[in-house]
Formats: sequence, C-alpha cells, structure tokens
Amino acid sequence: YVGRNRKRMVQVIEREENSGLIVMDDGFQHFALHRTIDLVVISTNHPLKESFCLPFGELREPLCALKRSTLIILHEGPERANWKAFLEVFAPAIPVFFSKRISFGLWEGKSHCDKLKNEPLGFFCGIANPVGFQQDIKDYPNAIFMRAFPDHYRYTEKDISLLLEEKSRNGIEYLATTDKDWVKVSDRFLSRGEKVLSLRVGYELTPDF
Repeated sequence: YVGRNRKRMVQVIEREENSGLIVMDDGFQHFALHRTIDLVVISTNHPLKESFCLPFGELREPLCALKRSTLIILHEGPERANWKAFLEVFAPAIPVFFSKRISFGLWEGKSHCDKLKNEPLGFFCGIANPVGFQQDIKDYPNAIFMRAFPDHYRYTEKDISLLLEEKSRNGIEYLATTDKDWVKVSDRFLSRGEKVLSLRVGYELTPDF
C-alpha cells in the first residue's frame, strides 16, 4: 500500500487485509502512528565519529534516539565492530543483530536471467549509495558501470535515449539496473523494443534474529 497519509493507509489495510502484522518502511520518526516494534537498521560503512545530524551528516536524529528502538540491525561494513562496541556501552538494553548483503542474480520481472551472466552488460542505478551496487556487479565478468543517477530519480525519455546510445557505443548486449529502478524504466525500454534487467539483492540475517 502506498500513500502520503500513513494513518489512512493503515486503516485501509485493517479493513481490506486479514493480517495481524503491518510493516511500515522508514517509520522511526513517524509519531502519528503507534508502533509495536521499532526496528532500526544501521549501515556500518561510515565511521561512528562521522555520524552527524543533517545537514552535516546523514542522521535525522541524534544517536541518543537509538535508545527508544526495540532492536538494532548492524549491516555489514568496515566499521561494524566499532558500532557494536559503541552500542554495548551506549544502549546495552537494546538487542543487536547482524545482516549481510546477498545477490540473487539477474532478473527480468519474474524470470531469472542469470544465464546472461557472461554477456556484455551495462549497469546503471538511481539510489542513495551506489557503492554496494557497484560491488555486486563485480560478479559479472563483462560488466560496465555506466551511470549513477540521484536517489529517487525520475527518468526521462532523454535519459533512456542516452543510456541506449551508451549501450550501442560500448557494444553492450543488455542493460541492467536495481529492482527499485527497474519498475520505473522497464516499460519505457519495452516501448522501444529494448530489454532491461534487474540485479536483485537481499539481506540475510543471522539465525539468532
């Protein structure tokens, strides 16, 4: 369910779905709705000492807000040990779990296309942190990372034309992007008789979670 008014969306879900569980994305600061569980995921790519609030850093709240979370997941990264040590002292009552990024290969909608793994592939994305995506494509021997657009990017017909021109110029067989971007661009490519794939990723939690 998608909507600007989350309270209204919850009321719709309660009315239309036979479910006792509602998952809300990006809701830690959404005080208009009571949450039973506040699950906070922390990327540990950035040093703890660089964790400042906007506009000086990426945090929406000071670190002390973590004390109201129900549990914390530390995603794999070079600073994970430092974050773990910090949380053990700063918020010892909050359970901490670990996750890692895993790849499910290339897809076209619901069809698995990893047989194309060795084909010349051109990758693009429009996400907040393209570094992880660029790491994922290292599994593809003939991959070229072509372009990173801004997060939540709204693709134009001109963008599609430029990507197809770059594809042709580099002798690329197929274009691929993230799942997040695929839903935005697949119809645009299809209308031009072109195929675009998605590189699907997920996150694996340790069994104690």
